Amino acid sequence: MLKLGVVLSALLAVGCASAPRPVAERDRFPLDPREQLTGPFDDGIGRGWDALLAGDLARAEEEFQRAEGGPGELAAGIGLIEIWVLDGHPDRAIAACHDALRTGEGTAPLLVACAEAHVEKSNPMEALRLYDRALARLPG
Repeated sequence: MLKLGVVLSALLAVGCASAPRPVAERDRFPLDPREQLTGPFDDGIGRGWDALLAGDLARAEEEFQRAEGGPGELAAGIGLIEIWVLDGHPDRAIAACHDALRTGEGTAPLLVACAEAHVEKSNPMEALRLYDRALARLPG
């Protein structure tokens, strides 16, 4: 019984130490000037990422769809791809990836989101190719 108490205490301590921390403003979305993701963005982009981080996929999707066509279109598109992956719609995400990547090389966040869609669709080789492209865009 003492061993069980020690194990439970250890698990509790680890769980408390690894509990999610509040997301800092600078970490709400991976903004990077090299990736055309510096903003300023419509408030809907911020609300969309907040909703996505909170797990409210429906509200996040509404916010990102409203922001499409504006200065944050790339960020909104990445958000929509992430939502569709999380919501179990990898085909929809992959179609959006094809559209987004048709216009150029793609940003690291876009490539990673598209790779995640291919992982969900059980296309590991395409996912690996996209992860490699994302990695090549990152410094260091």
